[in-house]
Amino acid sequence: AKSVSDAIRQLLMTAKTIPGDDPIENLYSASIDIFKHGPILMSPNTEPQDIISSYKQIATASSQIVNCSKLVIESHPRLQAKLLPSLKNLATQTRSLFACAKSVAQNPNDKNARNELAQGTRGLLSSVNEIKSQLAKEMAIAALRRQAILTASSTTGLITTSSIVNISDE
Repeated sequence: AKSVSDAIRQLLMTAKTIPGDDPIENLYSASIDIFKHGPILMSPNTEPQDIISSYKQIATASSQIVNCSKLVIESHPRLQAKLLPSLKNLATQTRSLFACAKSVAQNPNDKNARNELAQGTRGLLSSVNEIKSQLAKEMAIAALRRQAILTASSTTGLITTSSIVNISDE
């Protein structure tokens, strides 16, 4: 039982040394939100309240991407030249998307406004993809870190269960 306790303690200590609240992880999460809500804006049948709701989610996620990217740039100044133009483009597209979303919400039957909203959304999704590709290495490291935490957590649970059940080697 002592070796099980030591193993649990070691796994917990390892998990604590893996940094949390990583800006890359937050950026990845925000990009998922954008890709979840983007198709809603591009759909020709989306209701006005859903357009506004999805735009708000996209605007929040875009802001999170910009803020997280600024933190990444502070840690990795070499990325500044690559990221700044993409971040400015994302911010501009998010602002212009608001006007399109508002226009469609006010006049849902305006096909031209819906086309502009779909085109603006595609541009925004493209910008997010560009940012993600520029941060691919950092995102891969964050994904490995996340997986290590999950593995350590799962292993800790198994060891804890084994010690509760009192499995012996005999």
